[in-house]
Amino acid sequence: MTNHMKVAFVVPYINIGGVETFIFQLITELSKYEIDSYIVVTASKGEWFEYALRNGFKCHYISPNPFVSLTRHARRVSNYINSNNFSCLFLNNDKILQMALQFIDSRIARFPVVHNDRLEIYNIAFSNSSAWNALITISPKIYNECLLRFCPEKLCHIPHGVTCKDEVINQREYSDEFRIIFIGRIEHKQKGVLFLPEILNNCIKVQKNIKLYIVGDGPDRKLLESNLAKNGLQEYCQFFGRVNHSEIRDILASCHLLLMPSFYEGFPIVPLEAMACGCVPVLSFLDGITNAIVSNDEDGMLVTVGKTVEFARIIIEFDADRSKWSKFSKASFLKIRNKYSSQLMGEHYYNVINSSASRYPMTEIINPQMDYSLMSKGDKIAGIWQLKKLLRYLWNKFK
Repeated sequence: MTNHMKVAFVVPYINIGGVETFIFQLITELSKYEIDSYIVVTASKGEWFEYALRNGFKCHYISPNPFVSLTRHARRVSNYINSNNFSCLFLNNDKILQMALQFIDSRIARFPVVHNDRLEIYNIAFSNSSAWNALITISPKIYNECLLRFCPEKLCHIPHGVTCKDEVINQREYSDEFRIIFIGRIEHKQKGVLFLPEILNNCIKVQKNIKLYIVGDGPDRKLLESNLAKNGLQEYCQFFGRVNHSEIRDILASCHLLLMPSFYEGFPIVPLEAMACGCVPVLSFLDGITNAIVSNDEDGMLVTVGKTVEFARIIIEFDADRSKWSKFSKASFLKIRNKYSSQLMGEHYYNVINSSASRYPMTEIINPQMDYSLMSKGDKIAGIWQLKKLLRYLWNKFK
């Protein structure tokens, strides 16, 4: 392959989240290699679609027809890919194109990216395995899980990376207020957000100058606000709601610690972005995931999931010893610059794109078939899958 290639990042939607942030960062890096990147959306536009357009990303939405079955829609998506001269596809949790991969022109390389350590994510990525070149894994844990199913030649390990600028760390200014921050979807099931009131309450019992910033939105926001109010913690926290990605760095640069009390992750981008701003991460210990990002007690801290007292103890210690915090802050920044920069990520993906045919060969499919393993019976009937989406939306909105 040569330069001026055309690459598609296929997604079901463009929502506010880590997958989208990864794609934005990677497209920016690939542009330095004169690679023309598109985001192809197959299910619904999502919350960040217009934001992506405003920021210069090329997005194409293939709108589902409620009177057409999911199978027919998948063929429409594959036809669009085949008719637009793409050299390479990166599929991101997108079951619609994944099930129709056998219909993609054999000259187009295809790489599902496994974004999370969850069964439903593995099921999407693993499906139609004869019709993709290789899986891209983002953490050691995910790589090892994929290795149970596929040989090493079908796997490519590339961790996420973020922009890292020296001036960000050099220009940090702080008040006496010790600021801790949570960024992400406000949902306890994955993110452990309902641990935050207990963590903050334990901190305030010892130190009154601690302030918790909460950036994001989600289904448990009202419950989180209620629990904070029950403990009289409103004056010690501030909700920012949904924030554009361009504003995240400024907020992180004003904070000392990032809290991430998650139950599970893939290879979370938020800690990387925090460390790139000198904001020290205090994360749940998730083997093969967060311990691949943080060297415990060197550039961040790892805590057993749910141990709120331990989270609070670490916060109090950093507040009391600012020189220790400063040491960790500089170490976390250097970790990103040396190991997890967006530049390194871009280089790795460019090498995959540039050598996909020779390095990850794929047998040509003679009689292409749809992979129905990701579909329910109702999904095969025109209108049913759209009706299910509508009912799910209405339930979440009015429950």
